[in-house]
Amino acid sequence: AKGAQRATVNYRENQGRPAKKTSPNARRRLAEARSELEDEIVRLEERMEDLEITLASPDLYQDGESFALTVIREYHEVKDTLHEKYAEWERLVDEH
Repeated sequence: AKGAQRATVNYRENQGRPAKKTSPNARRRLAEARSELEDEIVRLEERMEDLEITLASPDLYQDGESFALTVIREYHEVKDTLHEKYAEWERLVDEH
């Protein structure tokens, strides 16, 4: 019973107070993770642009179906990975 009372008292004492602030080390780690993720996103976006240019080239389809399918497959993989990285970036921004 005393444990339940303490939990109730602690809950009441903490109501209306802001959540604990993030430590400087945690903020630094979040900033580093976000920066690395942003670099990766830029790299993926650049690769997407390169693949889009390749896909728009008529020469791609003259080189045979196999190569075109490889490029198309990579395009979809990069696109999916990029969407995952955007979601991860949004989570990091929300934490900060």
